[in-house]
Amino acid sequence: MKITILQGAFFPVPAIQGGAIEKAWEVLGQAFVAAGHTVTHISKRHPELPDNEYIGAVHHLRVSGSSFEGEGI
Repeated sequence: MKITILQGAFFPVPAIQGGAIEKAWEVLGQAFVAAGHTVTHISKRHPELPDNEYIGAVHHLRVSGSSFEGEGI
């Protein structure tokens, strides 16, 4: 099966800026690959990460996102 994981617009994967949900989906992506699936993980672009890379067998594609500007959640 081909699986695409689409993250929110605020954090990159791997989660180098926090993001518990991003960390959980990163682990799940690797588990899906271990089960024989093809995985593409789309997350926010970050200057320390390439826009296109493989981590293990998970294809990471990073695109423009948004900055988080909330009122203390």
